[in-house]
Amino acid sequence: MWPPPGEVELCLNVNRGPGFVLAAQTGTIAAALAQDSVVFAMRADTTAGSVNGVFIDRMRLAFTTIVAFTTPITAARRIGIYRATNAGAEVSGGTDVTASIRKKDSAGGSSTVAKAFIATTGALTAGGLAREASPLAQLDLVNVGTAGARAEFIYELGGGGYPQEWCINPAEYLVVSNPVAMDAAGTFQLSIGELSWYEQRRLALDL
Repeated sequence: MWPPPGEVELCLNVNRGPGFVLAAQTGTIAAALAQDSVVFAMRADTTAGSVNGVFIDRMRLAFTTIVAFTTPITAARRIGIYRATNAGAEVSGGTDVTASIRKKDSAGGSSTVAKAFIATTGALTAGGLAREASPLAQLDLVNVGTAGARAEFIYELGGGGYPQEWCINPAEYLVVSNPVAMDAAGTFQLSIGELSWYEQRRLALDL
C-alpha cells in the first residue's frame, strides 16, 4: 500500500501564470520565397525591467501546397521555428494579429506579448531581426510539393515532469522562417492552428 498509513506527503502546487492562445494563417505565399524569410513573428514583453517569460507549451502548424512546386520531392525543403532578437526596427508588413490573442481564462489579465505578425503573400519586413543559428523545431516538407499536399505538425511541450516549454524572454521573438529557399513555381499557405503559452516570472525553482 502506498503511501503507508501514517506517512505525510508534501504536495507543491506551482502557479504557472495566466495562459493565452493565438490562431492565424498566412495568405498564399508567392513562389520562390527567398531563404531566411520570416512568415510569422511574435515578440515578448518589452516593458523596461520586465521579468516575465513567455513559455510556449503547444504549437500546432499546418503547411498546405497551393500550386505545385517545380520539383514535388525536394531534399531539404523545410521551415523552422526559431527564437530571435532584434537590434533594429520593429518587424512589419503582413497582418498584425496581436488583437487575435485570446485569454484561456476570460476573467484573466491581458497578455504581455507586445506584437504578433503573420505574412500575407511574402516575407515580413524583418527590421533588425537576428535568428538563433539552430531552430527550436523543424517542419520537414520534402514530400509536400504537389498541389493540395498538406502536412501537420504538433509540438506538445508542457506534458508532465520537469518543464520543457520554449521560453521567449522579454524583447525576444518567436519566429517561423525558412532556412532554405523555397522551390520555384510552388506557392503555399501556413496555418497556425494553435499557439498556446503561459506567462510568468523567469525564476528557477530547484527541488
